[in-house]
Amino acid sequence: MKFDCNESSSRAEYATVSVVAFELTGDDVEMTAREYWNDKYIEEVKGLYDNFEIESEEGKELSLDEVPALEIEYTGEIVDTKYYCNQVICIRYGTVYIISLVAPDGNQEQVEGALDTIINDFKFEKSIF
Repeated sequence: MKFDCNESSSRAEYATVSVVAFELTGDDVEMTAREYWNDKYIEEVKGLYDNFEIESEEGKELSLDEVPALEIEYTGEIVDTKYYCNQVICIRYGTVYIISLVAPDGNQEQVEGALDTIINDFKFEKSIF
């Protein structure tokens, strides 16, 4: 989902919210969200941005539909534009779910409500197992 987070300006500044899901394999299926962030994902994210800065090394523990999750906030630059990123990582039955909010830095207050709504209303489909 893409939306203008700077409606008061004649120049649009877009924020995006996305959800991705993928399966872990092998021993990784037992990972927690924090283990996944620390052992696998943080290095991948660092490689995407210049001047990567994490808001809090610990992140914030929360839940998605009663499943433990980890919220991480960070900033970084791509082609001289600084971005604010907020990601929620959740692992359920070996499937990683990552909800991402990316916005031009300085527009966090205008867009965080969208992410909060997604987190609070997130529901997993009932398992067929």
